[in-house]
Amino acid sequence: MAFLKESGVPKKIFLVLFAVLVIAGIVFVLLTLAKPKEEAEGNDQVVLEGELEIVHEDHEEADAFSKSVFQYFINTTAKQRVELIFDGEGPEDLLTGSRIVVQGEETDRERVRVRNARSDIAVLKAVRPRLTARKVAVLMFNFTNNTSQPITAATARGVVYTNTNSVDNYYKEISYDIRSVIGKNDVDGASDVYGWFAINDDNAGCAFDSWGSQARQAAAAAGADLSGYDHIVHLFPNASSCGWAGVAYLGGQYSYINGGSYFTTRIVGHELGHNFGVHHSSSMSCTDGSGNRVSLSSTCTQSEYGDPFDIMGASLRHMNNFQKGRLLWYQGSNTKTVTASGDYTVVPQEISSSGIIALRIPRVIDSQGRVSQYIYAEFRQPLGFDNFSSSAPVVNGVSIRLGPEYTTLARPLLLDMTPSTTSFSDSALAVGQKFTDSERNISIETISVSSQGAVVRVTVDSTDTSPPSAPANLRTTQVQSSSAALAWDASTDNVAVGGYKVYRGSAQIATTSNTSYTDNGVSPGTSYTYTVRSYDTSANESEPSNAVTVATPASDDTTPPSAPTSLTSTGATDTTIDLAWNASTDNVGVVSYRIYRQAKRGTWSLVTTASGTSFTDTGLRKSKSYTYQVTALDAAGNESAPSESYTAQTTGLVRGGRGKGPNK
Repeated sequence: MAFLKESGVPKKIFLVLFAVLVIAGIVFVLLTLAKPKEEAEGNDQVVLEGELEIVHEDHEEADAFSKSVFQYFINTTAKQRVELIFDGEGPEDLLTGSRIVVQGEETDRERVRVRNARSDIAVLKAVRPRLTARKVAVLMFNFTNNTSQPITAATARGVVYTNTNSVDNYYKEISYDIRSVIGKNDVDGASDVYGWFAINDDNAGCAFDSWGSQARQAAAAAGADLSGYDHIVHLFPNASSCGWAGVAYLGGQYSYINGGSYFTTRIVGHELGHNFGVHHSSSMSCTDGSGNRVSLSSTCTQSEYGDPFDIMGASLRHMNNFQKGRLLWYQGSNTKTVTASGDYTVVPQEISSSGIIALRIPRVIDSQGRVSQYIYAEFRQPLGFDNFSSSAPVVNGVSIRLGPEYTTLARPLLLDMTPSTTSFSDSALAVGQKFTDSERNISIETISVSSQGAVVRVTVDSTDTSPPSAPANLRTTQVQSSSAALAWDASTDNVAVGGYKVYRGSAQIATTSNTSYTDNGVSPGTSYTYTVRSYDTSANESEPSNAVTVATPASDDTTPPSAPTSLTSTGATDTTIDLAWNASTDNVGVVSYRIYRQAKRGTWSLVTTASGTSFTDTGLRKSKSYTYQVTALDAAGNESAPSESYTAQTTGLVRGGRGKGPNK
C-alpha cells in the first residue's frame, strides 16, 4: 500500500478503478474469442478425402430454362458432408462419385473454401459416363401442407417408359440403341413407379435432399425395394420455395422434378442427361470492334441454354455431336480429327453409321501440345425426335460448335454462321458459305448437302513436316480381367501435338488426345503388348513408345487388404514423428499405404501415400500430440479398413509467459 500512501489516491477509488480494468479485460477477451475465426486467427488449412457430389439446379421461366446453379460437396472418409466453395469455376471434368483429395480453408464446420479447382484437387479415381441400359425408378411423394397428387402412376410410367415420345424411346434413338431407360422390376416400368407417399414435412425451405431421403424411407417402410436402381427420379407437387423446374446430381443417382407440369420427356430427359454425365448445350454470340454481330471474335457472350437443337439446351431434339461423343456412343470411325486440308463428308448424326458424325479441327493447343478446344462440325436431317421441316436451315447446312475433348465436362458452344440475324435457328453454315477463323488460320466451307451427308471443305495451315517426339514411359495404371488402363508421358512438337494412336500388338485400337487410355476389349487370363505413337496437327507421326506387356487376371479383385496392425511411433523430434506398422495382407498383393492424421472435430486428413511400412511426418509443432491411422491399398484400388488410432507427441518445450520464480 506504499503506492497509495505516496500518491495520495484514496483506497476506495483505486479499488473501483482496478475493478473496472479487470472487467474491461474480461470483456476484451470474450470479444476476441467471439470473433469469426478468419478475423481472429485466419482460416485453418484442411485436406479432405472423399467422394465428390455435384448438385445442379435448372430454373425455368416461360417454358424455357433460364438459369442454372451448381453446388459442390465432398462426402469425406470421416462420414461428413462438406460444401466446397470455389473462388472461380468448379472442377470441369469430374462427376459425382469421383474420389478426390481437396485442400482449402475451413470457413466453418460445413464449408471449405477452395482457391483453385485445378491446383487444389487431386483425383484418386474419376467417374466417367457409362454405357448400357440404365435402370430408373420414379418415386412420387407429397407434403403435410400439400397432399395433392398432380399426376397418376400411369402418366409417370408413360412419360418415362412407354409413350411413343417417352424418355426411354428418346435415349434409344439418340444413342443408336446403346442407351435405354428401363425399370428394374419390368423393362417397361410396370412396377417401377412408386407412390404417392406422404412425408412428415412441409414444402418450405426447398430441402429437397431431406425430402428425398424421407420419401425413400417411406417407400421402404411400405415394402418397396429401391436397391439396384441406377437412377431415381423424385416427383413432388410444385413447391414455390424451389425456384427451379428440376435438379440433378451431375453423374449421380438422384434427380428431382418440381411439380407435375414439369414431368415431361424434355425436363425428365434433361435431368437424366445430367445424371448420365453431360453439361448444358450453349450458344455464343460475338461482336466485332464496332459492335456488329460476327460468327467468332474475342468479344463474345454465352447463353447457357442457348442451343435450340438440343435437349441439354432449349428443345426436345438430339444431343449435339460433342455430347454424344462424351457419352461414348460413337464407333471409332465416327470421330474424325482434321490434321490436313481437304474435303470431308459428314453423315447425318441421327443415324447409326460408320461415317464421320463428329468432324473436328484442333483450334486451341496448350503448352504441352494437348488440344483444349476443337471446332466441331455437325450435320442434321429431319428424322425422329429431330422433327425439323425439310426447309429448316439446320438440315440444309452444317452446324459449327466449339468444344473440348470428350472427356472434359463442358458446355459445347453453338456459333452463329448467320450473324446478320439474332436468332440461332438459322445458325448453320449454308451451302456456298465459308466461315474463317482468322486467329487460327482455319476456314470451313459447306460444298454440298443431301440426305446422305454434307461435304465440308476444311483448310488448315499444314506447312509443318516435323514429327513429334515419341511418347515416353508407357505404363499400366490398373489391370483387371476385362480392362487394361494405360498412361504415358506427353510428346512434344515444334507446332502442336494433335493426339495419340494406341496399338495392341500391331493393330491400332484407339486415337485419343489424352495421355491415358483404357482398353476394354481384353479377355481374362491373357497377355497383351501395347505401344503408343503421337501425331501432330499436320498428321506427322512419331516413332513408337516403349512397349509394355500386361497379363489380365482370371477374375477381378474386389477384396480389400487386411487393416495394418501395431501402428506405433518409433521416434520424434520437435517437428517430426516417426511412424511404423505391421504389413497388411491381400489375396493379390498390397501396393501402398495411406497415412491419415486427425484434424479438427474428428475429421481425418490424408497426409501421404507410402510404399513401405514406415513414414516420418514433418513440419509439426513442438510439444503437440497428433493422432494417426493407416490403411492399405492393393493394385485394384481396394482400400482396407483403418488401423487402430495411435497418438504420438513431438518433443520440445513451449516457452510460456513470465511467472513468479523463487528468485524473483
